[in-house]
Amino acid sequence: MFVRGFHDLYYEETSWPAIDAADFVERLYRFLKSGGILGVVNHAAGPGVSVDVANTLHRIDPGIIRSYLISAGFEFVAESDVLRNLGDDRNKPMSDPSVRGKTDRVVMKLTKPAS
Repeated sequence: MFVRGFHDLYYEETSWPAIDAADFVERLYRFLKSGGILGVVNHAAGPGVSVDVANTLHRIDPGIIRSYLISAGFEFVAESDVLRNLGDDRNKPMSDPSVRGKTDRVVMKLTKPAS
């Protein structure tokens, strides 16, 4: 499970250690056993927005997560609406009092293909 952290792969601040997103995802793929399942939960940003919103909103476009993981070799299995909140316009930081604890979140299931 990778919960509410995918956006942090792109977070940039002097007090935060730099993360090589490509290396992180490659290692995640390499260390997950063949046939293993990866669950991802993250605060959703609007479709088509840049990863730069990780610095201001602490969110990420679910399409970026999905395409990035598929590019690394994972197979997409399903997405759930269990943590969706259509009342969240996705334009406020996840820590904003009006959405804190009730952001629109993406929940995905991916697998590493069995070899």
